[in-house]
Amino acid sequence: MNYHHRIAALAAVVLLPFGWASAQPPLEVEREFNIFTSQSAAGYFKPLLTTLQEGFASNIYHTANYAPKWSIGLDLSSPWMVIPESHKTFSAQLPDCYSDPRLAQTADMRSGTTTRGIKGTVVQPTYYGTIATPAFSVPQQGSGEAVFCKTVGFAEGHDVGIMPGLPNIQLIVGAPTRTELRIRVVPVPEGERSILYLGFGLAQQVNQWMKLFTDDPTMALAASFSLHLFDWSSTASATGITAGVHYSKSWGSGLSVMGGTQFETISGDFTAVREPLDPSDAQVSAYEEIRRNDPITMPFESLNSFRVVAGGSYRTSVVEFHLDAAVAAQPVLSAGITFWLAQWGGETSATPPTPSTEP
Repeated sequence: MNYHHRIAALAAVVLLPFGWASAQPPLEVEREFNIFTSQSAAGYFKPLLTTLQEGFASNIYHTANYAPKWSIGLDLSSPWMVIPESHKTFSAQLPDCYSDPRLAQTADMRSGTTTRGIKGTVVQPTYYGTIATPAFSVPQQGSGEAVFCKTVGFAEGHDVGIMPGLPNIQLIVGAPTRTELRIRVVPVPEGERSILYLGFGLAQQVNQWMKLFTDDPTMALAASFSLHLFDWSSTASATGITAGVHYSKSWGSGLSVMGGTQFETISGDFTAVREPLDPSDAQVSAYEEIRRNDPITMPFESLNSFRVVAGGSYRTSVVEFHLDAAVAAQPVLSAGITFWLAQWGGETSATPPTPSTEP
């Protein structure tokens, strides 16, 4: 497996929701990943974690008009995130010794232009970016700190313009209180490090309590909340939440349109230990963190905190198709299908009748 394939493999692992807690030690990454400091790993992967967060914060609702009956459905949805140019680069930290010209003369070259005396930070690609640019350094002394002040390289990007999130597979349970609960459970066996994602979404129609739309039951207003839990034994854990309001308008033909706003966030951490260094490798890196063989630690954060969403759905018999688009840090396109398995009980609905499930 070459270097770029190893980078892609690590990115795929980061994309997975994180699993069953256990007493396993943190993930050990191979020596090829010593190109990453904790700071560069956080910058390189943060847009990828944003894709993960936005994907699981999608498909929380498709309408605000919930029948006052019990119902059970199974929803299959696929969110896709459009990657903006601003998510394709980050500011990578240069070694501390680059700031002292007595220790090293430094430069980089971009598009045929050489910039000398670089220090502090330098723009490099994220996972979604393109070509990395090495930072060149010529030590000015043959001993002391200067011997560590060498040229450093950075991870290449993969030139991605649109990225799918993990599919949303969720059980939907409706209650006579005009409430809808969505439950997601995604276990991923991975040897001793089984992975698990749990998601819970709750939507409640509220216009009937506020005396809104009393003359037009085809319109509805609802509030939603969701909780997302990720854990990967001793390596990563994260908790995400969403909260918002949405409105919908329905027609007796089975067609509905909706729009809403949603606050969303995720937080957590990731830790991986480095493969032990050979004594001959101890002075290879210009970064003190790598020479000490410190763990790679980075926060599990997203670049997105808010979205505005609009979409529509069409139900015929026991099948409902839905499509929506959202404005967010990474714009989201999502489509899916719901199979309504059963509906029973409850009070007489004041909402528009849904198409009959009888053949």
